[in-house]
Amino acid sequence: MINKVVQFKREFKINELPDDLITVSEFIKQHKCSKSYLYKLKNQNKIKFYPIGYYKFSEREALEAMGV
Repeated sequence: MINKVVQFKREFKINELPDDLITVSEFIKQHKCSKSYLYKLKNQNKIKFYPIGYYKFSEREALEAMGV
């Protein structure tokens, strides 16, 4: 029997992910900023979103991009 398994290419490797990933809603609750501001930083390529369940990003990277 031949297994036909489709393997998708990922744009990132699991072991290369940042350690401090956080979702958009968690970040908004902790740091009191707007959702649109985070997406603006993403569109300006200042932070990178990782599609792991929900969109997640590095909390440290976002704080540096915000100047905090």
